[in-house]
Amino acid sequence: MNSKAWASLSLMVFLFLLCPFITVDAEESPSGEKPAPIYEMNGREKPTLAEEYAMQWQDIFISDLAVYSLNVKTGRVNPEDSNELIMNVRAIYKDRDLLEKLKKQYASKLEGKSIPMANEMELHFHMKEAQYAITHVAIYDQQHRLVSEGRQDAVYKKIPANSFVQAMYRLGERFMEYQKTFGKKTEKLGNRQ
Repeated sequence: MNSKAWASLSLMVFLFLLCPFITVDAEESPSGEKPAPIYEMNGREKPTLAEEYAMQWQDIFISDLAVYSLNVKTGRVNPEDSNELIMNVRAIYKDRDLLEKLKKQYASKLEGKSIPMANEMELHFHMKEAQYAITHVAIYDQQHRLVSEGRQDAVYKKIPANSFVQAMYRLGERFMEYQKTFGKKTEKLGNRQ
């Protein structure tokens, strides 16, 4: 290649590498509206609040009674106690006998033919002691209308083997390990700046 070809090629490579740093503002349309940025111009519509809420839940444990899911946005370490992990869990009931029992229990609070179908609870784990407590329970019908809600102080118990609580605890162990590792890396990065 001659020197002119190398110069042209190096100029094109330079411009190619510079492209991510070049920005262009979109012009207003005749109606006066600014068009959406390219990253928002996809074929899918933005999810509704109900769809976003549904996407937060990850199924973790299935038993004869219910399907248990973890709200992936709620796992957090208690800022006052680094040994305590808090997470929100949902149980969608599938056992017919349990559903009938709940229907009778909450009959005065149900509207029409609604049935208590699920609950959401707040689990607290003392990680080192392998203990758990449920501090908040909200029961919902099939239209996700609140049927009953209760709060209590944390009363810690031993984690039962082969239960949804044990499955959540195991996830909690991984979460805590990740937090320790991620926290150390973040501190190191913060010290470099």
